[in-house]
Amino acid sequence: MGKYAVLLLVILLASSIVVALLPVVVASKTIVVPYDYATISAAIASVEDGDTIFVNRGNYEEETLEITKTLSLIGEGAESTRISLSPELKVSFPPDLPPDLRKLETSYYFDPSIKVNASDFRLEGFTIDTPNIIAFKDSNPNMNGENLGGTI
Repeated sequence: MGKYAVLLLVILLASSIVVALLPVVVASKTIVVPYDYATISAAIASVEDGDTIFVNRGNYEEETLEITKTLSLIGEGAESTRISLSPELKVSFPPDLPPDLRKLETSYYFDPSIKVNASDFRLEGFTIDTPNIIAFKDSNPNMNGENLGGTI
């Protein structure tokens, strides 16, 4: 009986080592706006690298979008899926300028509407209304569409 117990223990230990050494496969997931998250920004905040955000047709109001993970942001179709972005309006003037001259030297600008600081970001299937640009930093964007100020 003792031999069988030792043999059984050896088999259990060997099989647990084999299972522990097997690679773990992590599958990317697809999140659907507005079903899983009400806003595109909330969906972006929740995803992991490699995930896809699918946005159903409709009009979506966002201030800005900031992409810091490798992800795909896919709209249901540019003719029916619109993102209206309204980044903050900034004011600047030379720091050493006297207050009475600031009206003459003041400049106004918008923050970037979409900031991308991730590799392999994919964006397609949207019409984007924005007063400003899309800023890329250290990324390899994949954007399908005609122009960045309109249909993507």
